[in-house]
Parts: sequence; C-alpha cells; structure tokens
Amino acid sequence: MKTIVVIVTYGNRFCFLEKVINSVFDEGIQKIIVIDNNSVEESRMKLKEYEDKNKEKIKVVYLDDNYGSAGGFKRGLQEAYNDNNCDFIWLLDDDNTPKKGAYIALVDFWEKNKMNKHKNILISLRKDRRVYFDSIKYDDPEILIGKPNSFMQFDILEYLKNKFRKRDEDDSFLFGKNYGESYQAPYGGMFLNKKLIDIIGYPNEKFFLYTDDTEYSYRVIQNDGKIYVVLNSLIEDIDTSWQNTSNKNFFSLPVLDTEFDFRVFYSFRNRTFFEIKNRVNNKFLYFLNMLIFLSFIFLFALLRFDFKRFRLVCKATYDGLLGDLGKKEDFN
Repeated sequence: MKTIVVIVTYGNRFCFLEKVINSVFDEGIQKIIVIDNNSVEESRMKLKEYEDKNKEKIKVVYLDDNYGSAGGFKRGLQEAYNDNNCDFIWLLDDDNTPKKGAYIALVDFWEKNKMNKHKNILISLRKDRRVYFDSIKYDDPEILIGKPNSFMQFDILEYLKNKFRKRDEDDSFLFGKNYGESYQAPYGGMFLNKKLIDIIGYPNEKFFLYTDDTEYSYRVIQNDGKIYVVLNSLIEDIDTSWQNTSNKNFFSLPVLDTEFDFRVFYSFRNRTFFEIKNRVNNKFLYFLNMLIFLSFIFLFALLRFDFKRFRLVCKATYDGLLGDLGKKEDFN
C-alpha cells in the first residue's frame, strides 16, 4: 500500500510542522508532500533546510500567496494524485501528530473491510473532539454535521432535547468497537484511495477557509460512500482551535471573544452557504433556527456593548445566503 501524506502549513508554524513530519516518518511513511501556503520567511527558511536534508522523502510546494485550507489541500491532493507511486492519501494539518500505530490502524481497517472501498473515507480520531464519541454513543452520524435545517449546527428542537439528556464522558460503550460512522471529515486525519478523487473532485477554493473540508467530505455521502472514524487510529492536536479557547466568564462567547474577524466571517459565511445548498429541506425551520441563534449572539453583544462583531456575523450570513464566496480583500 503506497501512501503519501499531504500536509498544509502557513504563517510561522514550523515548530509544529517539524513535529508532525517526524511523527509521520515514525509511522513508516516514505513520502510527504508539504504545501507551504506562503508562510513567513523564518518558517520557510527552516522548512527549506529540513527539505534539503530529506529530499528523497519530502517534496515541498512553495506557494506565492495563502490560498487557504481549500486551496492548499487542493494543490496537495493534485500533487499526490499525479504521483505514479501513490495509491492512498493521508491528509494532516500542520499541528496533527499521529500517535504510534495510527497509520497501521488505518491500513488494517481498510484491508479488513471490503465495503465499496474506493468510495469511502477513513478518519483518524482526535480524542479531544467529544462530538465523535457522542455520534458513536447515540449511533447518530448527524451529530457531527448538524441536523437538517440547523443553522451553524444549532437546532432549537435538538437544543431542548439535549437539555434533558444527561451528558457523560464514560467511554465504556466503545468496548469491542473499532469504528463509528460520520457524515463529514476534517482534512486532518482524512485517509482515502486516490481513485475517490475521480468521483468527488477537489476542494472548492471559493470557500478559502472553514467548512471547505465539511463540504468536500460530504460529497462522499452524496455519492453513496461512507465515512468511518477509526477509533484506534489516533492523532493529537498540538495547537488549539480558536473555537475551543475563550475567557471563561458569563459574557464569554467564542464568536465574540476571538480577535480575528476573518475567522468569524469565513466560518459563518461558508457554513451558511453549505447548509442552504445541502442541508435545508424546511426553510421556515432553518430561518427560525437562524433567528434564534443570531438573537443569542445579539444578546451577548448587547451585554458587552460590542456590536461590530455582530454586524460582521450578519454580513457573513447574508453573503452565505447569496453564495458570495471567495477570498475577501477586507481580510488581506
């Protein structure tokens, strides 16, 4: 099984990237393609030095601009697809370190399950993402992607139901299980046969950042494929998501707390576009969920006397409904 790992990096993140590359080599992978999404000079110079020492195992594609996660992984997938010595592709973010045995677990699962292989995707598991465990515990792959007609994965009926559902982190239900199903996959940990690209194509660059991996992997479901979370293939995030880090007080809300407008804008715009195109079958319920969710953000903005971010959220949502995608000059 000839596998190429594709990693996309940007900014000044060589300190993370180096650890990821080393852990990939420890897994026995013989070829890595790194897409340098116009990283800063300091990081790029260190990467070039590392590449020079490992020329037989690493190919780095240096881009002249940051094309976002969609553009970066698109180029990485194209490079791997056109490599005659590639059968499988394993995508990783530049802060995803595979734990020992993560790659072998994917290979074993793939070889032991004969179900429509070329149409399927496997995902390595990140243990800090409790939503994966919930989807397996309740046998509900939609927990990951959100119920139909939910807005930003918020659904008022599900919210009320979950208020009365006892939440626990007892993982004993996993005993004897080695996989679960999902309706979406992040780039980080995605494992596929390159023949799948003939069916679902490449990521949509117009998303630029955020939800592009959701839209890309959801094409698997739309083409009668399956997405499997392989529970003994573990990867660890050595950096943290902005959505998981905020000042914990009564007025805290990640969408208001983060200092980066572009993250909020692309998240809301792209998610809205994805939902309206793929997950809405009852527009009344969808817009009701949207109204409730945006009202919740407005309330927090009111308590904090901060309406600039709320206006940005509304603008992003409106652009998503219109399908006004692409990289925005406002955030360059």
